[in-house]
Amino acid sequence: MNRTLVKYVGLFVAVLILIIGLEWSKPKRIDWHDTSMSINSKKPFGLYIFDQQIDGLLNGKKIHHVSSFSDTYLKNWNQDSLVKSSFLYINYDAYLSKSMMDTILNLANKGNSIFISSAQFDYNLLDTLGLSSYQHYVPEENTFSVWTTNQNLSKGRFNLKRAFTNYCFDIPDKNKINYEVLGFQNTSEKTAPNFLKAPFGDGLIYLHTQPLAFSNYNLLESNNHLYVENILSYIQTDDVYWVAKKTDLTEPVSYSLLRFILTNPSLKWSWYFFLIGLIVFICFTAKRKQRIIPIIHPVKNTSVEFTKTISGLYIETKDYKGIMQKQINQTLEEIRRKYRIDTRILNSDFIDVFESKSGIDRKNIQNWINIVKYIQSNSIVKEEEFLIKLNQATEKLWN
Repeated sequence: MNRTLVKYVGLFVAVLILIIGLEWSKPKRIDWHDTSMSINSKKPFGLYIFDQQIDGLLNGKKIHHVSSFSDTYLKNWNQDSLVKSSFLYINYDAYLSKSMMDTILNLANKGNSIFISSAQFDYNLLDTLGLSSYQHYVPEENTFSVWTTNQNLSKGRFNLKRAFTNYCFDIPDKNKINYEVLGFQNTSEKTAPNFLKAPFGDGLIYLHTQPLAFSNYNLLESNNHLYVENILSYIQTDDVYWVAKKTDLTEPVSYSLLRFILTNPSLKWSWYFFLIGLIVFICFTAKRKQRIIPIIHPVKNTSVEFTKTISGLYIETKDYKGIMQKQINQTLEEIRRKYRIDTRILNSDFIDVFESKSGIDRKNIQNWINIVKYIQSNSIVKEEEFLIKLNQATEKLWN
């Protein structure tokens, strides 16, 4: 791998690790705006703690979990049952469909108790009961005081910080005789009912405007869990149906393989940086690269070395006459090739033509021919000496 590429990859990995470390060490941001109030939410206004502690808060009553008032089990409630039950529903917004509304009223009409804690109630439900609700301005820094009217319960007022709503009930004078106010809330400006009991058919409907009192934050704040116990103490039946949603219906749950990464802020950003880095890497390295062209060196002329090698062999064998004959043949071949002269007969005509075409001194030509004829016609005793003479004469032809 290219060294430069290794450096960039290493730098990218180091930055990625640094980002993960910073994200993990950074304090987790608290979400004070999520009021989905699902039982698996550990956010400040979730109901996770309440759902875990509901058995203790209801003094060991038998708890049945159902997901909605639209549940088929509740719609087909046994009308002949003599066992009365209570239905607990806590949600920030209690907007009910017609089907849910019919189920609630049917259950109450058959002698059951319905307990709903919500900041905003469905208009049709309030209208059916002859009630209305309103809200009044409360400065954010203010603290809500809430309490119940039953003197047999924990006395005193409980202060709600952050976990409160500014909704309360308005009961028309003509209907006040039909309702029992069970709790109040107030600021420095006003006291208003926030918890009441309304008869309906053979049953009862309890309405409460402070659902955030049941939230994770409030149950861990001071002694506010006692206020929740006071509210729930009005549930008298042994069987309690806890109508709770497990997830925030406004945010669909992701079941992809990347769910764990995408739900963790630090891992999510690391994943994004990895994808960005991968795209950059592809853009810069995925281009077609030309193969490195090898350097082709020209073929080295080894004729001289070859000649030296061959001559060395002849010298070792002392075949001087063979060397001389080869040199003569090579010289004649060069004359034929270069000057187009017939070299079969080395006479005066040859000398004349060779001299005229080459411009070589006639004496040198004649001397070379004399040595050649002597070598070819005689048995030379001192072959090494004549080899030197032939070589000198040949050099004078070309120099």
